[in-house]
Amino acid sequence: MKMGKMKYRGTIVVDIDGVIADFESQFCNAFVHENRDMYSLEDRYPKTDPELIREYVANPENYKDLAPIFGGLLFCRQAYQRGWYVVLMTSRGKHLQEVTRNWLAMYGAVYHELQFTSDKREAILDFDRLHPDYPVKIVVDDSVSVLNSIPEKYCVAWEQPWNEKFYPSMRYSESKMQLVICRHPSEIYLGIWDKVKE
Repeated sequence: MKMGKMKYRGTIVVDIDGVIADFESQFCNAFVHENRDMYSLEDRYPKTDPELIREYVANPENYKDLAPIFGGLLFCRQAYQRGWYVVLMTSRGKHLQEVTRNWLAMYGAVYHELQFTSDKREAILDFDRLHPDYPVKIVVDDSVSVLNSIPEKYCVAWEQPWNEKFYPSMRYSESKMQLVICRHPSEIYLGIWDKVKE
């Protein structure tokens, strides 16, 4: 019996660092918790040699023991179970592929595809060209510049200190024990799947 082609609701692109892996805490433990409202690591520490920051970010050892972000991993699992094609897309260097795959396996991350790219907008446009049956509909990232570069998609910021003024934003609510989303400052958080068009 021949199996039919899998039909997806569409594709959801999810960032890794700052959404499902807590690179921020480990970095801050190494470089001190300062200016967390700034996304750029070099801008946070103007007195620190930028080469030291680049070396830290490029070192595979600094990714092995990152704490997971439960809500981000839960979002990926729920999207997968609801019939979305889940692409994890990171701006990590390609030399970090092995440590990234090992970390994702260790925490049971659920996804269909893993992409490494320095230009997420271009990677998403390429993906759409290659997969017209299930193009990218939703992008979840912690970087406002990434989200602003893709205005034609439904872009959601995973709540972090450096993106607190970007909406819609998403987080895991421990008190409600569910993912919640806010579409503007005055809106009360509601369940993510109530707001994301399925």
